[in-house]
Amino acid sequence: MMPDLNLLLVFDALMLEQHVGRAARRLHRSQPAVSQALARLRDLFGDPLFTRHARGLTATARAKQLWAEIQPPLQRLNDSLSPQTFDPSNARLNLTFGAAEDVELLLLPELMAELRQKAPDARFDVQPTDWQVVDDDLLRGKFDIAFTIAPDGPAGIRRESLMVTGFSCLYDPVEVTPPDPALNWYLGSEHVIVTFSDARPTFISDYFRSIGRPRLRAVSTRNILATPYYVAGSKAVATMPTPLATLFAAQFGLATIPLPLAAWQIDYSMLWPQRRAADRSFQWVLDEIRRWALLREGQTTA
Repeated sequence: MMPDLNLLLVFDALMLEQHVGRAARRLHRSQPAVSQALARLRDLFGDPLFTRHARGLTATARAKQLWAEIQPPLQRLNDSLSPQTFDPSNARLNLTFGAAEDVELLLLPELMAELRQKAPDARFDVQPTDWQVVDDDLLRGKFDIAFTIAPDGPAGIRRESLMVTGFSCLYDPVEVTPPDPALNWYLGSEHVIVTFSDARPTFISDYFRSIGRPRLRAVSTRNILATPYYVAGSKAVATMPTPLATLFAAQFGLATIPLPLAAWQIDYSMLWPQRRAADRSFQWVLDEIRRWALLREGQTTA
């Protein structure tokens, strides 16, 4: 049996916001009312639907499946109930995105293609930024939305996670076959090292220092997009976020294995100025990015 329309709207808001309080504000309802609706949804579907964490909620596999199945009727319902009609098929959107070069490569081509399917007259301008300056760039109005691995910013900047990932090792399978377990191979190999612009040590260099071993350097570069060119045809290994390593492996005939030591995770996020919250077309863009990210995550983990 399908839930009533009010429950569907609550479910949609929770999926988009990944937070009970933000979902309540989106729906103009109290937080207890949204929590009660969530309890009814959990009982109806026989699934927790969301798990709690420090920043809010994470959708379960069942929730993602349900959300994908009911998107068409939900979208029509939201459109019909919206106090402000926004038709993306006739909208002339001009958006400026900020992103570091690796984040742009990983996220934006697929995302912008998805947006242009629904808003064919949308125009995009992508400009460089990084975690050190992104907050100032957004507050000054340089970008509409930024895509970075930045931590939480100052008041006036909203941040939402799009993808959380670990690290992998990128190598040339023609030149080397990593053993299993691979830790000793990794520690003894030459590395293609990507450095920060401010020369800060990375967690990998800190690890080598903690065990008293030198990290053998083949190449050091600040350009992460150059790493596959250095790895190809060599015995060197490069360490990078798993989605980027996977993309390079497919493009350059390389291979990957999981990083054989405990590591941080990277949180790819979107950031935007809070002052844009009342803009209906801007909210549509944010919602479409959320949908794209959740569905992309479901495809990746399926």
